[in-house]
Amino acid sequence: MESYSSPSATEGGIGGGYSLNRRIDLCPAGRYTTRTDSDHTLSGGEVSAYDQTGSGNEGRWSTVRLPNGDTVLRLTPTQGAVQEYRLTDEGGKTYLDGARWYRTTLADDGPEYAPDCP
Repeated sequence: MESYSSPSATEGGIGGGYSLNRRIDLCPAGRYTTRTDSDHTLSGGEVSAYDQTGSGNEGRWSTVRLPNGDTVLRLTPTQGAVQEYRLTDEGGKTYLDGARWYRTTLADDGPEYAPDCP
């Protein structure tokens, strides 16, 4: 989850912002789905613009221990290239390639944030 907003520096000028929501739902039996949604907004004076995009993928996931001791999350999509992310846990917080990701469950976080698994 990421967002940024910038007001206009001058009266009547243009301000804007964006939000980005990326998720990977790791499901039982090694299945996964991904979803990325983004919104962009610009406005000011007599102009405004809005854009919303989304994409997703699905496939199989696994964790792999590398010879150097690192662990990677491997995503093998049904279409497209295999992706690998270095997986670390720092004080109970999950990181993929150094970026913070939130681990959620139905029991702890409710249906809105729980993994979307069939």
